[in-house]
Amino acid sequence: MEPRRSVRGLQAEADEEALTAPLALLLKYPTVYKMLGYDERRDTKPGSAWKEWGTIFNRKIEVRDSKLQDAGRGLFAGPPSEDFAGFKKGQVITLYGGELLTGKPAKESAAEHTHMLRISTKGGSAPAWVDGRQFADGLTRQEVDGRFVYLPDPNEAFPEARLHQGAGSVMNDPTYAFRKEWINAMFEFKPLGTGPAAHLRPQVPVVVAKKYIAPEEEIFVSYGSHKPMHGLAVTAGARAPAADYRSLAAADDEEEVPAYKSMAAAADSDDAADEVVEGWEDEELLAKLRELGW
Repeated sequence: MEPRRSVRGLQAEADEEALTAPLALLLKYPTVYKMLGYDERRDTKPGSAWKEWGTIFNRKIEVRDSKLQDAGRGLFAGPPSEDFAGFKKGQVITLYGGELLTGKPAKESAAEHTHMLRISTKGGSAPAWVDGRQFADGLTRQEVDGRFVYLPDPNEAFPEARLHQGAGSVMNDPTYAFRKEWINAMFEFKPLGTGPAAHLRPQVPVVVAKKYIAPEEEIFVSYGSHKPMHGLAVTAGARAPAADYRSLAAADDEEEVPAYKSMAAAADSDDAADEVVEGWEDEELLAKLRELGW
């Protein structure tokens, strides 16, 4: 039996849901976000520099087999056309579409979070994550030309929503294949709307071109400290079970501090987090080399 919640608790949940609803719709159901007029309201309007992002509907981006070995699918710039000649440096390529999540970070298996992106909290915005698996799992191969397309699910609330969704969750990081030079894009986080509420609302995760990206070129990004992100997260506006946090806290007392917690403690900024990740990997590498007698 679920415990009764206080009026104050219910109000807090309602406030969070109202605050996050525009962003949750933008990332998961962009057509509904537009239909409700959020794209025209001053407090929930996208910035002028990132309105025309790529989707598989407008063909500015495509999903195909990655040229990175054993990486599976990858994100590509779309084919050339009268309206598209590639992405200029600094241009927004696409959004990181998916389900907006909030909640206390916690240890979970990496396999369950291969599409989880942590939204930067620089500027004081609320901590949040986006689960991009919701977009990625809806894709199927189009045998005619090798593209992956989305087949609308009739059981979904808005069956064609993912056609218009940001596709950032299918990008690959070439760093681990020693192809750092292939990186041609990066994550950025944009405020949604203006005014006081915009500073409280989680920022919008977007993918920006680091240099010119030609039509049909694969788009690569460094995951850095943002993706994949471990975390026990709940749908924005929903109530997280307190029991999960208590059990995790008890487990933490018994276990060695996980690497991601060490990184989080040291990361006063996103740059600091990246430095800790690199340092941690270097120590592992040195230990392995010593073991091999190098």
